[in-house]
Amino acid sequence: MGQGLLLIRHGALDDQGRRMIGCADISLNDCGRAQMRNVCRHLVRRVCDLVCVVSSDLQRCQESARIIVRGVYEATGRTLPLHADPRLRELSLGAWEGLRRADIEKRWPGSYAMRGYDFAAFVPPGGESFRMLLRRVQSAYVHWRHMYPCGRLCFVTHAGVLRVLIAQHMALPLGDVLRIPLTYAAFCELWQKPQQEIA
Repeated sequence: MGQGLLLIRHGALDDQGRRMIGCADISLNDCGRAQMRNVCRHLVRRVCDLVCVVSSDLQRCQESARIIVRGVYEATGRTLPLHADPRLRELSLGAWEGLRRADIEKRWPGSYAMRGYDFAAFVPPGGESFRMLLRRVQSAYVHWRHMYPCGRLCFVTHAGVLRVLIAQHMALPLGDVLRIPLTYAAFCELWQKPQQEIA
């Protein structure tokens, strides 16, 4: 049996007024909870080889993951192990978090444009690059694949995390990660041969 990785983005949040969110700990809104219940209805038909759910430790992902685990149990009677892992947090934007683009331009003139020239390597003050994000997400994947060597893992996480995993899986340059469209509650599956790591 092949090894799969099911990737799910958390549900919708209240409008942040175009502020940079990053690792800010924000909860789902009612729409986001409804979205996750809808995702769960799609998933219950294909959970036979799902072995665990691993969530970012931020509340919007933990709540999304709990909705999924509860929905699977109610529909199938299966109790899936649920784990939280801070390595699955969103890309850290450091000092930019909570700011609008205009605020960033005022405090760090030209830096927002510089980020656009090199998404893979650009590091906001006190934050991390997409390349740094990929390294920590890879570490999480290797850990959980070691813990559950067979079957399909489910990561409930953030758009940035999903984008770097999808980009790597598809051999896309990290500089193009923001071209991968991911709405709230989006999900996709990546498949690997047995013993093959995402690395």
